[in-house]
Amino acid sequence: TRGEPVIFEFTTEDVLMGFSAPDLAVRADIVPGKTIELKLKPQKAGQFDFFCDIFCVDLHEDMQGMITVV
Repeated sequence: TRGEPVIFEFTTEDVLMGFSAPDLAVRADIVPGKTIELKLKPQKAGQFDFFCDIFCVDLHEDMQGMITVV
């Protein structure tokens, strides 16, 4: 929900990855063997694309999705 804080938790076991949601102005490196917390307090409603921004594996191009803020 717009204006409410949320914490994303990311993990990976074997390779460095990146999380990026440019329209929400958030980005994080996801380091193997660690849990990465990314805090976000969305200020606008809508649908926002996210993707892995570090080439990591063969299916890298499929590592994307959408965040919906109401």
